[in-house]
Amino acid sequence: MAGKPWKAGKFAASLRRFLFREHLGLLKGDDYKDHDNVNKNCYPAPFPQEHKICTCTETDSIVEDPVAPEFYEKVWAATAKKNTEIYRDVFHCVPDDTVQTWDEYHKFIPDRSKILTGHVCDPKQSVEQVKAKLSQIKGHIVQFPTQFLAGEELSGSTIENLIPPTLFV
Repeated sequence: MAGKPWKAGKFAASLRRFLFREHLGLLKGDDYKDHDNVNKNCYPAPFPQEHKICTCTETDSIVEDPVAPEFYEKVWAATAKKNTEIYRDVFHCVPDDTVQTWDEYHKFIPDRSKILTGHVCDPKQSVEQVKAKLSQIKGHIVQFPTQFLAGEELSGSTIENLIPPTLFV
């Protein structure tokens, strides 16, 4: 890992690669089949193996070293950023880092009497436009919002209107 030799068990290495590929949207349809038999998801990582047991896929090589800075920046963070931008554009989900004040919050959130929470925020977008944008989402990862309402003093019960206190217990 991190460009240095490492050892990992066959199951642990294949499970890690499978999960990383799943979260990044790199799996193909065949990757979900045949869980009872040994397949390409059950073999050790190709590096630093001298005798390769299998022909590993291109996506295996992408997730081979998840602690390498290049992987984090060019694959993990880039995928999360793009997914976040798509969700932001289509749904205006909160919390969102672009919303740092209450004024920005009220401008960002669509009128709930016209558009329900979780629905497409811009009714002028056609179904085809929305589908085209959502088809670009890869995997499950998004950026964690750390700057939501950063420009506001959130003491007292104000934040409790947005986020229930039970989340922090």
